[in-house]
Amino acid sequence: MIPLSIPNLAGNEWKYMKECLDTNWVSSVGAYVTKFENAVAEFTGSRFAVATSNGTTALAYRINDSGSGAG
Repeated sequence: MIPLSIPNLAGNEWKYMKECLDTNWVSSVGAYVTKFENAVAEFTGSRFAVATSNGTTALAYRINDSGSGAG
C-alpha cells in the first residue's frame, strides 16, 4: 500500500490527539477548535474566525456570506 500522506508527529501532536480521543472530542467542535478559531481571529485582527472541515466548505460559506445568488 502506498500511503496518501504520512503524519509528522514531531511536537505535541500525539499528546493533543490522545487528549481528544480520551475526552471523546473527535469532531468539528471542542476546546482545540475554539482555541484555533480564537488564534486565527487574533492573528488576522478579526472579531471572529470559523474553522471548517475542508476548503470546499470554506468556499461555500464564503460564497453564501458574500450575498452572491445562485448561478
